[in-house]
Amino acid sequence: MSPTADRDLAALRIAIDGGDPEAMLRLASALAQRGETEQAFAMRKRAAIEGHAPAQTALGRMLLRGEGCLPDPRTAVYWLRRAEATGDAEASYHLAFVSLGGVAMPRDGRINERVLAAVQGDFPLALRAAAIHFGRKRHEVDQSACVRLLERAANYGDAIAAQLLAERSMRGEGCPVDAEAAHRIQRRLSELGVPALPDIAIPAAERETKEMPPGTIALEDILHAQSARTLSETPRVLQIDGLLSADECRFLIATAQAGGGDANERSIDIAGEDLAVRLIEVRMARSARMELAQAEPLLLSRFGAAQPYLPGAGEAAPDDPDERLRTIHVFLNTVEGGGGIAFDASGPIAAAAGRAVIVDGIAPVDDAPARPSTAGAHKWLATLRFRRRRFRSF
Repeated sequence: MSPTADRDLAALRIAIDGGDPEAMLRLASALAQRGETEQAFAMRKRAAIEGHAPAQTALGRMLLRGEGCLPDPRTAVYWLRRAEATGDAEASYHLAFVSLGGVAMPRDGRINERVLAAVQGDFPLALRAAAIHFGRKRHEVDQSACVRLLERAANYGDAIAAQLLAERSMRGEGCPVDAEAAHRIQRRLSELGVPALPDIAIPAAERETKEMPPGTIALEDILHAQSARTLSETPRVLQIDGLLSADECRFLIATAQAGGGDANERSIDIAGEDLAVRLIEVRMARSARMELAQAEPLLLSRFGAAQPYLPGAGEAAPDDPDERLRTIHVFLNTVEGGGGIAFDASGPIAAAAGRAVIVDGIAPVDDAPARPSTAGAHKWLATLRFRRRRFRSF
């Protein structure tokens, strides 16, 4: 550590001895950056006890993730609620996130209020999640809201929001076509090492639930299972077209790419999920007639265009395969010559961005013939597997 950094830490410790909670939080952040998470946790707890709302939120986040401590979702909720009572927008965001799981908190109408509070407080991850939510709706007011919220999130440095904004600007989704602005954003992202997204277009799905007034955050629609077409009764194979929107598919691919490296699979750590991921997971779970609490981590898989859709077992694979009850796969893009996913019970199912395939107790097979493919193209698949018992703690 540099002499200047040493002096800064010494000054912080003097302020801490005087009972300054802001200094406690700053020291905790410095300790966390050095990998001293247990000390960071202890310092944030001291500041939280002093009534410092940002420290209470940071402490709650650490308790959720088990950073510097054992995971303790219910104690995390206690501290997040204390911070929320002071008007802390990030605390509202995390409470909405936990509530969606339906374990450590009830899944109730306060989720909408909390997401709105986080949006009004300009918390970037809430802006992004709300934008994707509005992007699912057909009304021009909602489509415009999607673009405005992506702009706000991008202005805070959210690279994924910037990616989604560029895609919408290029296509005129919720805004006039502005190819120049889209290219400008994409050039800047490329300079930062952010990969380009594949071309994805999905027609807006027909609503199966009552439309809420335009401009309203109403997340209840994720709780309604969408109609499915039965491809096989035993074992069960179902198909749902347009389960995910273009924004949601782009977002999941961007999330997988943000993990860095050349890995062809990324398992989204439950403790590290954001609100937009969790909203998509709840939609997938309910359409599979399952609860999110039973779901293993979301698996995002990338394949070459000529490869079969054969996702890996995942980091959370149980010792007993029978522990897995049901699986939902969602195609995130469509590649010419990329084929589909195949099961012995149903045969091949053509890939289409946003299309979901739900199966009970069976895995995909490789029965596709060799086929020409688009050189260098990749196809993406999201997979959520469900246990017979509860898997998640929040």
